[in-house]
Amino acid sequence: MEKQGNPIYRIFRDVDDEGRVIIWDIDMDGGGFPPRNRLYVYNPDGTYYTQIGRTGRGPGEFGMLVTMHATAGSVFALDHTNKRMNMYNTNDYSFERSTVVEQWSVRKHEAVRDLGFANLYTRNDGNHIAKFIERVTDTSRPVSKYLLIDTDGNALNFDPLVFTASPSIRPHTTPPGPSVPLPFMGNTIIALSGKNALYSA
Repeated sequence: MEKQGNPIYRIFRDVDDEGRVIIWDIDMDGGGFPPRNRLYVYNPDGTYYTQIGRTGRGPGEFGMLVTMHATAGSVFALDHTNKRMNMYNTNDYSFERSTVVEQWSVRKHEAVRDLGFANLYTRNDGNHIAKFIERVTDTSRPVSKYLLIDTDGNALNFDPLVFTASPSIRPHTTPPGPSVPLPFMGNTIIALSGKNALYSA
């Protein structure tokens, strides 16, 4: 879709336990960063039902979303701006609670203590596979680690899956610039199926 020359990306994301479709709307109108992220719920017949949360930093609000998934009676929305995961109830899509990523107990576990949190893959049982990546160092092949956690950020499996990530380069600037990944050098792609099977390519 186009609006005043600025794209609006409407991404089909999930169907909840009630059979309703949740759309993730990324609105680039206005040119600001981050773009406005909104979550809309539609009935199975395509009619509009409600909106989940809104833009902001207060309870139940979010900025730029990283991922969203609906399962086990809840909608889980990972908010990059506020560094937290919001949970909404699928009965009426009201806000339930948030957990702050850096306060998750798994962040203190030796397997991922020095790694940066990157993403979350929600399983059908309401638990999550958390992705952690090696911070920028002199290594040419950083690693990504995946751990099973619950909604409160507690590790459920201390034996992480480990994959090599794409190597990166850091431009010689003052101050040092961000690292730039080199995807053509190879990267492991992860996907979680509807039956909680983790696939890697």
